[in-house]
Amino acid sequence: MATSIKLIRKYVWLAETIRRSGRITIDEVNRRWSRNSTLNYDGESEIPERTFHRHRQAIADIFGIDIVCDRRSGNEYYIENPEVLEENSFTANLFSRLAVDNRLLDNKDLAARVIDEPNAAGMSNLSSVLDALQLQVKISVEYRSQFSGKTRRHIVEPQFLKKNKQLWYVVSRLESGAIIPLALDRILSVELTADRFEFDPEIEPSTYFSDVVGVNLDSDYCVERVLVKVTAPQRNYLDNLPLHHTQRAVETTEEYTIYEYRLSPEYEFQHELMRMGESIEVLEPAWLRHQIKTFAEKILSSHQ
Repeated sequence: MATSIKLIRKYVWLAETIRRSGRITIDEVNRRWSRNSTLNYDGESEIPERTFHRHRQAIADIFGIDIVCDRRSGNEYYIENPEVLEENSFTANLFSRLAVDNRLLDNKDLAARVIDEPNAAGMSNLSSVLDALQLQVKISVEYRSQFSGKTRRHIVEPQFLKKNKQLWYVVSRLESGAIIPLALDRILSVELTADRFEFDPEIEPSTYFSDVVGVNLDSDYCVERVLVKVTAPQRNYLDNLPLHHTQRAVETTEEYTIYEYRLSPEYEFQHELMRMGESIEVLEPAWLRHQIKTFAEKILSSHQ
C-alpha cells in the first residue's frame, strides 16, 4: 500500500529529531511534536505509543534506520546504525533532503534563505528507465548528441543508472555492442520494447567507473599514477572534497600538498585540474603535465 508523503514526512521528522538529539525520551519527543505546527496537522499533544512504534518499524523498513530503546538509561531512544545516513545511497540522500525540507516548511523565513539547484532536464525519463531496468527490456531512445547536435534513435539495453554532477546517466549497451552513458537530459523520448535482455555479468555498477572521474571511459587512457602539487588554500577544498577515491596526500608543507592518484586521467579529470587554475601543478606523468600546460597556453593566447 502506498504511503502518503505526509506520513513519510512524519517518519523523517521523528528519525531526524532522534538523530539530532543523540538520545531522547519519548516524553521529550512528544513535547517537540506538540509544538510542531507544520506536520502535526491534528494538533496532537503526543504521538500515541502504538503509533510511535509503528513509525519506528516503518522508518526501519523504508530508510533502514534502526531506532532502539536503552532501558538502562531511562528509556532513551537512539539510532543504532547512524552510519546508514552517511552512505552515498539514493535512500540516504532522499532522507537528508526531506529532513531539510521539513525544516523549511516549518520556517518560511529560513526557506527564503536556502536556494536549491533546479531539477535537471530529463527527469521525466527517469521513471521509464527504471521500469526498463526492473523488467529487463530494451528501450528505444531518441537521443541528441552533445557534440554534433544531431538526433538519432537507438535500441539499447540499459545496464544501470548513475548520477554525476546533478545529471542522471543510463549506462547502456548499443546495438553495436558498445557500452556508453546516455545523459537523460539529452534523451528526447523513451519507449519500452517487448524485447527482453540479460544484464552483462561483467558490468558491476558500483565499480564500473571507479578508475575515472565522472562517467567517461576512454580507451586512449590507462590507469596510472598521477602526482599533483596544490598550494594553500585550494588544497583545503581537495581535503574536504577529493577529486577521486584514490586521492592521498604524500607530502604536506605549510605552502602546499602533493596528492597522489591512481586513475585513468581522461579529459574529465583534466578539466577538474584546470578548474583550480594557478593553484595546481601536475608533477607526473610528464605527458599530463605537458597537456595541462598546453591547455593553459591556449586559454592565455585566446584572451590576448
